[in-house]
Amino acid sequence: MTKLRKKKWADFSIEKIKSSIDSLEQIQKRKIYWPVFLLSLFIRIAKYTSLYLLLFSLLHSHGMLFNAVNFFKTVLGITGAELSSALPVKGIGGFGTWESAWMLTSKLMNFENRLAIISGIGIHLISNLFEYALGIISLLVLYLPSYDKRRK
Repeated sequence: MTKLRKKKWADFSIEKIKSSIDSLEQIQKRKIYWPVFLLSLFIRIAKYTSLYLLLFSLLHSHGMLFNAVNFFKTVLGITGAELSSALPVKGIGGFGTWESAWMLTSKLMNFENRLAIISGIGIHLISNLFEYALGIISLLVLYLPSYDKRRK
């Protein structure tokens, strides 16, 4: 037995990997692998496209043109910022690490410091507010008396 197996985080990670494998096996058994994959891909493309357009709309008011914002570099920047959510430190109210990662990648895309900060905070704030609003609306719909499935 290695020292790795004695760690709680290692056991937790192994269980998560096993759970993911079981889920993928269930998807394959039900023969819905490709529809699930394509739906997931479509959702991810829609998310990144909407965030790209949001970034452009924020930067357009600061004089940047459409061709100045490269789609693939933007996707790379957003992906880097999204990966920062895996860090154990989030910052205050979930803000901090995402914006720092975004600023780093936007600096690599030759943004000015001011635009990098404004775009990072703007994108994260607007997208979070939108996601929270959708979540609240969803919860309200689920708590409607007419939605109760047990009565049917």
